[in-house]
Amino acid sequence: MSLAQVRIVRRLVEECWSGGNLDAVEELFAPDCVTHTMFREHPILHGRDEQRQAIRSLHATFADLAFTVEECLAGSTETGEAQVVCRWSASGTHTRSYLNVPPTGRRVTWAGATVYRFQGDRIAEDWWYLDRYLIFQQLVDHAAAQANA
Repeated sequence: MSLAQVRIVRRLVEECWSGGNLDAVEELFAPDCVTHTMFREHPILHGRDEQRQAIRSLHATFADLAFTVEECLAGSTETGEAQVVCRWSASGTHTRSYLNVPPTGRRVTWAGATVYRFQGDRIAEDWWYLDRYLIFQQLVDHAAAQANA
């Protein structure tokens, strides 16, 4: 079943995170899914509605948002639940305030990894790991350069 979960994660990244397809959330996530994220001020998302809101918000903050799957590894937890680890990269143009930095219009790039835990063929829980400081630094460096120009 692990290859099936890898396909689900790839679909999530391609259709939702890159493509902004909010309808796919219903198929990919369990109804009571939980996400632990570093993207937002409120780091825990509960349920599909908050998943959709997070995707919508990220696309509004970074226009032309694109995620690329670099690598996926499948396995299982100690209790036998299917798990996928996905290493990814992303880029987008900063068009809305993020990390208290007003829109800069700058294209930023970042990378991270997400661990997905499955219940059957749906994502039940995931943990996002990324360097928010790297994003912040790109935004602030651009804002400072614009101010000094």
